[in-house]
Amino acid sequence: PGEHVIFNVSSGHVYAIRELIEIYERVTGITVTITSEQVRARAHDVLYAAGSHARLLAATGWSPAIPLHQTLSDVFAYWQSEIAAS
Repeated sequence: PGEHVIFNVSSGHVYAIRELIEIYERVTGITVTITSEQVRARAHDVLYAAGSHARLLAATGWSPAIPLHQTLSDVFAYWQSEIAAS
């Protein structure tokens, strides 16, 4: 069989949960209240993770072109239309 290669499809940008929630709030028009429980934070929790699309870029020339805000807006609009149609 042929060689299997794994590609990350990512922007390489790290977003804090707070940033993602703020984007969702702008996209949906819904405001949420966030509370955190510091006692649940663990010393070994991953603070951030980011993918690299370098391998995908080298193999295909692909690089991210659509901003995250637009992607989330498109997904929200899609599901609004799906729900309205059902």
